[in-house]
Amino acid sequence: MEKLIDTLLIFNKLYIEIGNRTIAMLKAESYDSKKANSLGPDMSILNSLMDMNIIDSCSFLDEYEKYFGVNTEEKYKNKILEVKAICKPIIKQIKKWKDLRLVRNSFLVHNLRTRDNKMIFRREINFDAPRGIFEVELLSNLILLLFEVIEKEFKVELEYVKKNFKVNISPFKGFTKDDCWKILDKVTTELNNNLKIYNRKYQINI
Repeated sequence: MEKLIDTLLIFNKLYIEIGNRTIAMLKAESYDSKKANSLGPDMSILNSLMDMNIIDSCSFLDEYEKYFGVNTEEKYKNKILEVKAICKPIIKQIKKWKDLRLVRNSFLVHNLRTRDNKMIFRREINFDAPRGIFEVELLSNLILLLFEVIEKEFKVELEYVKKNFKVNISPFKGFTKDDCWKILDKVTTELNNNLKIYNRKYQINI
């Protein structure tokens, strides 16, 4: 059951993150398209929530299409095929966005370049993918619906996972705000020394 467990864990983690971000995104009082260009940090927070939901939605779909039933133990494959048949309306709706993964890969995850190494802003940005808050809400809820079916179909297996699987993450050693600024001050001092060496007339302050 290990392969199925791995997929269910991934689904569950992404479901929780997408669900929580969707709630936060829709509570964002800062959202007002007329003020969008002047909101600064508030709009950046909202954009980050939207962008991460697109990224995680693609991750969910990657796992769903490439591993769930494809790389799962044989005894679960017929059931997964039935689940995928049931969920076809969800996948059909999601696939209407033809450029969803292109946006994830070029615009959100990598360095703002297309596959042919062109900087994306050199051409008109007209991707067929969620762009506004309510399109991202639609995508997010479609993924949540998808997991809710999976959750009901594999209820026993998910309960087993939640009770018996421990996430293996090394303990956080701690890093304080003082630690952060000690390093930043040190790096800034070294940077300004280099500016002097190379006869630059400006200094950097942080």
